[in-house]
Amino acid sequence: HVLCTENLRWVLLPISKKYADEVPFKRYGHTAIAYGKKIYIWGGRNDEIACNVLYCFDTENNCWSMPDVTGSVPSARDGHSACLHGYYMYIFGGFEEDEDTFSQDVFALDLEQMSWSY
Repeated sequence: HVLCTENLRWVLLPISKKYADEVPFKRYGHTAIAYGKKIYIWGGRNDEIACNVLYCFDTENNCWSMPDVTGSVPSARDGHSACLHGYYMYIFGGFEEDEDTFSQDVFALDLEQMSWSY
């Protein structure tokens, strides 16, 4: 959905069959940041599984993608925080699904190179 800021009404965007496999599943506990004309969503969970896949929504083409990333990808988690500084998305903490514990780790994603670092 997209909120029209002129009339304050929500509009449902149709999902192209071409990109249907790259639409993120419904989730909570994720983070989202805006960089350029794209929105990046990372982490979160539903009632069955946590996620460590990066999703990108292109606001010019109104389509989703899953960018290829390299480096030290953080483990699946929810409840973390994220911020943008320069061209880096930083994530901190969260509940790590695999370890069944709360994290105090900081990871950075270089949004130009699509590379994670611890």
